[in-house]
Amino acid sequence: MALAATLLEPLRQVVQPHIDGWEHIPDERPLLFVGNHTLFAMLDIPFLFTALHHKAGIVLRPLGDRIHFGIPIWRDLLVRYGVVPGTPDHGSALMEEGECLLVFPGGAREAAKRRGESYQLIWKERFGFVRLALQYGCTIVPFSAVGIEHAFDIVADADDYLASPLGPVLRAIGVRPDLLMPIVRGWGGTPLPRPERLYFRFAPPIETRAHRGEQDDARRCRDIREQVRAAIEGGIADLIAYRGEDPLRTLDARLGRFADDGDEDAPAPGEGAPEPALSRASMPTPLGPMFLEASPEGLTRVGWCDGAGGDVNPGQRHLVDGRRWLDAYFEGATAPLPALDRSQLTSFAVQVTDALVGGTGFGEVTTYGALAERAGASGGSRAVGTAMAKNTWPLVVPCHRVVRADGQLGRYSGAGGTDTKRWLLAHEGRRFTEAGKLIC
Repeated sequence: MALAATLLEPLRQVVQPHIDGWEHIPDERPLLFVGNHTLFAMLDIPFLFTALHHKAGIVLRPLGDRIHFGIPIWRDLLVRYGVVPGTPDHGSALMEEGECLLVFPGGAREAAKRRGESYQLIWKERFGFVRLALQYGCTIVPFSAVGIEHAFDIVADADDYLASPLGPVLRAIGVRPDLLMPIVRGWGGTPLPRPERLYFRFAPPIETRAHRGEQDDARRCRDIREQVRAAIEGGIADLIAYRGEDPLRTLDARLGRFADDGDEDAPAPGEGAPEPALSRASMPTPLGPMFLEASPEGLTRVGWCDGAGGDVNPGQRHLVDGRRWLDAYFEGATAPLPALDRSQLTSFAVQVTDALVGGTGFGEVTTYGALAERAGASGGSRAVGTAMAKNTWPLVVPCHRVVRADGQLGRYSGAGGTDTKRWLLAHEGRRFTEAGKLIC
């Protein structure tokens, strides 16, 4: 691992990976890290490998596609860095040894992206990683990766190959379509990646110990898989939004090349200097420390953190409004809703947000189906659930007030999961049956 870190160091200085969510990595072992494969699979993950080893002492053991192990030299390199075939037996053996496993449920197909699939999860009906976690009661750590797919433009992909005169030949010799990598254009029109910054985020862990041994329960497997999917997709959305405001996104900024062009009108430091692109403040709450981030247009994120620190321009007006609103909420009082920067939302997400904030007040609840109706998407309860999982303003945009039609609370992607959702609803005066269902 030391050799890998040394070899990567020049590139690390260029891409300067941004990694957050370290507080979500438990001390227990084994752990199962589950993430999204980015284009070509291997361009960004080495940076996460070395960072985990350096900061948390974790050596990841990836479960790889069997195709890798049929390629001489490449196979030997992967084995040297701990990759094993992605079979149930190998996974079980690593669990027994208390290792930290790495799984990409999308496999080769997710790495061989096609046009229009940027940062999409392509998991099909794969449940193997969930069954493995349930078999051992292992905690799952979802993570998200962004950056590589901004570094390329896809010129031709597997669909193009198969539709071309080459298609029948590929089929005749049995080439797996999911292994057909795209032709890309990157830096300067070459196939080399543009020097984009890389972003990673660890989501709150998903514990399975209470369901150990339930790996044959199809409903349990699907529920946990959807929790992991929602966490990864939410992290991807958060990182794309963060990237849009990141002052170090460009190579010039990362290398410190802020050229002085002799602009006599440029403000001196502290004299009319522009507001930072992204401001941040943290605060204590009854549910633990929380943070707020804001652009000049409004709050961009609200969430949980591991304590005070890392504040940037905490007196920014939207952060002040946001802290005032949260203080009032926890006191059971009201305050003007802070402005939200919704520039990264889809039009559907804007409709859902407006319908929820405008129609579900303190102490009220709605269902996914009813919220879909109000947002003009009758029958779109699943799409509403996905939008709620990506909500970057928990509490302010009260996704905890959206419950299932049968009275079950449903998932909650904020820290603490369903326990936090139950606490928030109880804080607002809602009561529950002994079985944990909401009394409506």
